[in-house]
Amino acid sequence: MLNVGFAVSAMATGATRLRAAAISLGLIAVVSVWGGMRLSSNALTSGASVTVGLIQGNIAQDLKWREDRVQTTLTAYRDLIAASDAHLVVLPETALPLFLHSVPREYLESLAVHARKTGGDILLGVPERGDARTYYNTVLSLGSAPEQFYRKSHLVPFGEFVPLKFLFGWFLDVAQIPLADFARGDETQQPLAVAGQKV
Repeated sequence: MLNVGFAVSAMATGATRLRAAAISLGLIAVVSVWGGMRLSSNALTSGASVTVGLIQGNIAQDLKWREDRVQTTLTAYRDLIAASDAHLVVLPETALPLFLHSVPREYLESLAVHARKTGGDILLGVPERGDARTYYNTVLSLGSAPEQFYRKSHLVPFGEFVPLKFLFGWFLDVAQIPLADFARGDETQQPLAVAGQKV
């Protein structure tokens, strides 16, 4: 009798799981269709197409901020950008391991010259100093469009900033993450006008 009761209970549990899986799949299908319709209704249907090059230097995080690796990083990104003929070249956040004011101006100008040759622009992630105690996770545009800046405003807690410093200030000492306490950029910044697009 015990075995029969166990089998009936196992069948009921299996049926419940099957029903839950079917409902989940149904919800996923409905949300996917709805999302696809929303995307297609909001899609841009006019204007010229733009080629975009996404460049990742594959710089190891434990080497990225070392002073003896800065020139290697700058050279790697310069060479990768030079190999691209995209109208819009996008580099990662904080791709350059220097504050913007420390990046050699001739280096930035060489990138801008390349972008102008392709009739496009580069979006470059670089930390930017505000004042002695403030710095931003900034995107700089270089190339055909005028130089523009966008300072990131939606920051990741405990990765880009420390919330409630009076409680969690110790995290900065323990984690030892370089530039782990960015300031927020303005919420009302204008999109960057680059490569004929607003980004």
